[in-house]
Amino acid sequence: MLTAGAVFAILVYLVQMFVTNAWQLLFLQALIGVSAGSIMPATSALLNLRTPHGAHGTTFGLSNSVSAAGRMVAPMLGAAVFPLIGMRGVFGVVTVVYIVLALAALYVWRKSPAGVRLNAATRVAGD
Repeated sequence: MLTAGAVFAILVYLVQMFVTNAWQLLFLQALIGVSAGSIMPATSALLNLRTPHGAHGTTFGLSNSVSAAGRMVAPMLGAAVFPLIGMRGVFGVVTVVYIVLALAALYVWRKSPAGVRLNAATRVAGD
């Protein structure tokens, strides 16, 4: 789901580069919420699979801290680069970020042992 959510976000951000009115942008931003709804739980599941026993609190605490920092810094960075590259450029940069995310998710998934992939649905946090 992480890769699928990232690919969906890539497609939506690409389309956002070409909007012509605010209603189109509003609709596409709602679709970004759908992609976030698949990326966030998939990221938590991936962290759960990769975290050693007993370190879940630290891992998820750090993950939430980084997410909060990203939600704070990203709008400021977007506002800072907007005068340099314009609105379409900002959406282009975000598209590139999501492409990197999708490639990283594929890389991590392919490096996972087959048994981990098959048993991923049955493992719960704290096991």
